[in-house]
Amino acid sequence: MIHPDELLEQLTEQQLNEWVAWNNISPIGERRADIRSAVMTSHLRAAWVENDRDAEDFLPKFKVHDDSENWEPETEEQLKLQQLKEADQFR
Repeated sequence: MIHPDELLEQLTEQQLNEWVAWNNISPIGERRADIRSAVMTSHLRAAWVENDRDAEDFLPKFKVHDDSENWEPETEEQLKLQQLKEADQFR
């Protein structure tokens, strides 16, 4: 495994910017711990009481901006990242 300091020495500025942008679109890590918590809550509830609810009932609800479906990439980098995001959905 490469240490982050060594990686910074090897990456170009453009590559680093692409990784930062990709992380903004598809973050790695604990950002979706809410899903794990909802599943655990659903399982615990099923063990303790009659369970008529599933994990989705315990997920936080977020309002989506109305213009999100009409968003169009404005720069070449945004277009590339949008294509990467779409390709990632098919994995």
